[in-house]
Amino acid sequence: MNILYLGYWSVSDGLSESTIRPHLEVLDAIPEVDKIVYVSIERTLESVTCPWSIATMDFVPYYSPPKLLLRDKIADFTKLPNLLVKLCEERSIDKIICRSSLAGAIGYLVWKRVKTPYFVESFEPHADYMLESGVWKKWDIRYRLQKFFEKRQKETASAIMPVSNNYKMHLMEKEQVKCPMDVVPCSVDLEKFQFDKAKRTEIRRQFGIPNEATVGIYVGKFGGIYYEEEAYRFFKNCNDQINDFHLLILTTEPNDKIINGLQAASFPIERCQVAKVAHHEVAAYLSATDFAFNFHRKTKWSFALSPIKNGEYWANGLPIVIADGIGDDSVIIKTNKQGGLVVDFENELTTRILQGQIDQNAMDRIGNECVILAGKYRNPMVVR
Repeated sequence: MNILYLGYWSVSDGLSESTIRPHLEVLDAIPEVDKIVYVSIERTLESVTCPWSIATMDFVPYYSPPKLLLRDKIADFTKLPNLLVKLCEERSIDKIICRSSLAGAIGYLVWKRVKTPYFVESFEPHADYMLESGVWKKWDIRYRLQKFFEKRQKETASAIMPVSNNYKMHLMEKEQVKCPMDVVPCSVDLEKFQFDKAKRTEIRRQFGIPNEATVGIYVGKFGGIYYEEEAYRFFKNCNDQINDFHLLILTTEPNDKIINGLQAASFPIERCQVAKVAHHEVAAYLSATDFAFNFHRKTKWSFALSPIKNGEYWANGLPIVIADGIGDDSVIIKTNKQGGLVVDFENELTTRILQGQIDQNAMDRIGNECVILAGKYRNPMVVR
């Protein structure tokens, strides 16, 4: 079997490393798969290579640098399908797998021409996410087109794979979608994200954080689909209520923006370290901390999410502070009464963080309750 795998981000994007690479490795290990042709979308003309060693994979980058008036996006729906049709014919492609409903839109256009069966994994209501976050408006052509393409994927894909059971049930019961469906959550390499006591000591020494301090970590952005002012206020609450509290933020956002947000919330900035690190380094920084934050906003559609950061947090043994209604994870935490705390970031006056949930000595992080949850819900074997 020959598979064309279409991603919607650069091969060097952290999302590709954390979500596409693991799935390509799973496909590579399946005996029935003879060849994988992986196509990424590159927003630059600089030549790129794929750093992953996957035996059955050929890498084909598609270069679509930014242009005026969204012409790069238009080319995604005109020139890119032509390339994919050609690849389907030249490489005798049997199936197409699209990562996300954005890539699925292009997969649908290819299917219309060659009728090669296509599957959409990480299928989420992207148009509604963008509408809720204020990035798109209802009259925006991007919103209208994405809604159209999502509808067509539900009707023509050989299967769609949402990342949460909550969204699968919504599609079945509320939208009456008849397309075959199975849940494929964002999985995590459990071994790579395992707690490392030596890294804990090294990172804390690097930042001058005392061994006995309690450290919270946040990996991600602020604003849009994520809490921003509420997040900074919550950091302040943690500092007020937890002895010797320190904060670690891993983000691609400018340091000045983070510092300004912390200062506006009266958080002592000397107790926060902000860093931008490669994805393969994240596990070391998680090991240096005691609990983690997820700042996805609770919205009408947030139940459809499967944040990759949650799997990484759990795999490292970290309990998560999270809002209600985030994918399946909020329900998992509430049902199991472990793995973190579900809070209301917008109205919470106190942190309600239980010291018993924070493993300050980090002696039981390998195989603790959070690691067990990661193994049950975010194991690559689920993807296989």
